[in-house]
Amino acid sequence: MVDASPSASRVPAEAETSQIVFDLWSLVRRRRWHVIGSVVLGLFLGAVYLAQATRIYRVTTKVLVLEKTPAPLPFDGRMASERVLPADDYLTTHASLIRTPRIVSHAIDTAHLDRLPSLRALAERSPGIDLTEAILKELVVIRDVKGARILKLTYDGTRPDDCFQVIRAIVDSYQSFIQETHKDSNQEIAKLLREAKDELDEQIRQKDREYLEFREENPAILTKSSSGISMAMTRLASLENFRSEAS
Repeated sequence: MVDASPSASRVPAEAETSQIVFDLWSLVRRRRWHVIGSVVLGLFLGAVYLAQATRIYRVTTKVLVLEKTPAPLPFDGRMASERVLPADDYLTTHASLIRTPRIVSHAIDTAHLDRLPSLRALAERSPGIDLTEAILKELVVIRDVKGARILKLTYDGTRPDDCFQVIRAIVDSYQSFIQETHKDSNQEIAKLLREAKDELDEQIRQKDREYLEFREENPAILTKSSSGISMAMTRLASLENFRSEAS
């Protein structure tokens, strides 16, 4: 019968671990100048990379999106809320709108973004580059918080001041487009209301003319007696009285 002792099995393992650590330490001591040189070289290369690497700055802003179009009145037994565009679709539409070339190009023209140092340097490095596409490449528009009508705009660039100018110009261009769109819609609605009013006024004038012609052609029907009752009604009442007496 063989008796296996736990303490006896642990001693060789601990001795082997100690031997490995000792061998590694001895290797480091023998190669210490190689290790020190590698560390110094790594730090030097890291410092050179940081000095020459292009720094990227990020500017973030948030936009509250409100639906100015009033909810339609209910009809056919359905509530108006059943026909209103869901909030997710509404925000997705506006997020896509902000990232359209129309909004960005208008921002470039109105705010003169092509004069910014970072974008001017980009145009000089890449002649013929489309600044609208370059800005759209660095522009990100996402929903900020689920359940809230807030969009978060993020723009990355090499100069923080330029990033701020770009993001502000894009927001101004977006707001200008929304105001112009609602203004055109209001003008179109006012035009439709004026046309409807003119059409109704013409119908009323036509009915007035027809009524006057009817009165001229049928004076007996509309002529009233001293009691205020039309002659036709008086004659009809007399006939009814005569008929009742005869019966």
